[in-house]
Amino acid sequence: MVVSSDYYQIFDECADRLNGGESVHDCLKSYPEFSNNLEPLPKEVDEIRTQKIFEPNEAAKTKG
Repeated sequence: MVVSSDYYQIFDECADRLNGGESVHDCLKSYPEFSNNLEPLPKEVDEIRTQKIFEPNEAAKTKG
């Protein structure tokens, strides 16, 4: 993937927007020139953000 020096800043901005509740689609619309490179990354951030946090059950806690 070839990206410009602005790519990482744009990705950070997009990640912040996703964490604020914005959709991946809306974020990508704001950066059409980077959408091909950005598309998989915000989806990963969004997926991680919406997953349940693992919490071991009491038996595992006691055993550990």
